[in-house]
This record gives sequence, structure tokens and C-alpha cells, in this order.
Amino acid sequence: MASPVRLQAGSISATQLRSPNVAADVLESAKGKARREQVHAQGHFSFLSVQDHIISSQCAHPAGEQREDCAICRYDQQLALPHLPEILFPENAFIVRWKDHPSSLIRFTALEALKRVDTKKLPDIQVASAVSWQESRKSMVEFKEFAKPFDWTYTTDFSGTQQDIEENPTDKKIDYDLLKRQDPILFYDHNVLFEDELHDHGMAQYSVRVRVMPTCFFVLARFFLRVDQVHVRVWDTRLFGKEGESTIIKEWSHREANIDKIQHLGDTVINDPNLIVAHLPLIEETISELSPKISA
Repeated sequence: MASPVRLQAGSISATQLRSPNVAADVLESAKGKARREQVHAQGHFSFLSVQDHIISSQCAHPAGEQREDCAICRYDQQLALPHLPEILFPENAFIVRWKDHPSSLIRFTALEALKRVDTKKLPDIQVASAVSWQESRKSMVEFKEFAKPFDWTYTTDFSGTQQDIEENPTDKKIDYDLLKRQDPILFYDHNVLFEDELHDHGMAQYSVRVRVMPTCFFVLARFFLRVDQVHVRVWDTRLFGKEGESTIIKEWSHREANIDKIQHLGDTVINDPNLIVAHLPLIEETISELSPKISA
């Protein structure tokens, strides 16, 4: 998560800051300082992680304009969501690219992930405790008062945007034994794309983690949803590649459970995505092999 940028004391007066032009310049300067890019190359692949500032609360340009360089305008134009997640990093990105075929890549961004959110109906969480849960938390009426129904849990099955890639079913598996070895970590990053606390009734988060060792690399892109006292849901996209090999194993899975099935595990486990995932029943899974698409 990008660190906040603070103005140095005495660097600009309050009167100057109230000036639209000066305020805009200060905002742009802060944005530039917040941006962080990390690049690592290993074997046949390169990895790029971009972490930037959180989305602004309002457009910096005059009302009525639509500008492509404005994240708010861009998200408004490309998404049909009546509300965006509370914490949204519009410029954050994680990209895996084939070094010898630079047009072949897998990209993870908040915009593409949010395009997979249902914008036409309320979430499909149906459990016995849901009615009493909503009645005991009157603020849940806020979800029902949106101008149009949408999935306010921001559930997304997004598995990455693939460009110039061949994807085929495979019997190959991710080598988890290799991942468990205590090999030195050459590159690591954790990139949060968006997060929402569901009006203090849980958490929805999409994040990407990468770990590169001398023998292999592993990427975990995860959507985690916890609706307190109701439901837990996880969509995982796992990417794995071995040193010396030019293909990637992609494992995409969907797991979820009603809270009454996992309540015995306790809050410590339920609230931790890394702990609870092993206890959630597998609903759906696909495993495929990715390789660059080579033109004839």
C-alpha cells in the first residue's frame, strides 16, 4: 500500500493552498511521490508491480468535463457500479510478462477486476441467519437504498487480463512441495487493488502477492469476502512457473461457506484469508497451462 505523502511545514501557505491552480499542483506532486514501481526479471519472465495513490474523492478538473487522465472519470465511464469500493487504488497493477515475447502478459488491475462485479442484482448470499443479521444491524438498510441494485460485496471471479497467451487444460499441478522449501526469496511484493469494509460488517478485498525464488515463482491473486456472521468466500488465481521453463501453470478456484459451517474455527481463523481458505469447501476449480501466443 502506498505511503501517505505529507507536505513539509511552511512549504506553502493556507492562502496559496486555497488557490485552485496551486491546490491542483500540490495534488499532482503528491501523486507523483506516492507512485512506486518494482521490476524483477527471472528466467523467461519479468514481474512489474505498480503501487500508486488511493483514488481522489472528487475530480480535480471543472465539473462537466470527462477526462481520460482522471481516474474517477475513467472508472465512471467503464463501470456500471453506483458505488466504488471505499479503498481503491486505480493505478495499481501487477504484470507478469514473457521476456522473449513482451506482448504476452497477464495483468491484474482494480478496473478489470471490478468489471466482473454484478451490476444488476443484489448479492446471492442466502443463509438462514441473514434475516436476523440484517434486522440486528439497521444500517444495512443503506445497501437497500442504492438507486440501483448491485453486488455490494464486490464479488469478482477475475483471474487476470491475458494478452497474446495460449491457454490449454493440463494435468500438470503446482509444485507445492517446491514452494514449501526454504529457498531465498529474490523478489516479494503485496499489492492491494481494492478493499471495502461493507459498512463495518465485514471485508471485501482483492490483492496480489508475488514471491520469486531461484527455483520458481508463485503469484496469488485473491478476492476475499467476509460478511460478518453470514458468509466467507474466496476466489483464488494462482500462477506458478519453474526456473528454466517457459510455461505457467494457472490454478483458478472458488471456495465458500456459510458461517454456521465454520463458526467452530473461531474468529482468528475466519478473519484471516490465509488461514480460512484451507477450511472452505471447493466449489469450482480449473487448471491450465499458459504459453505465449506465437504468430505464424
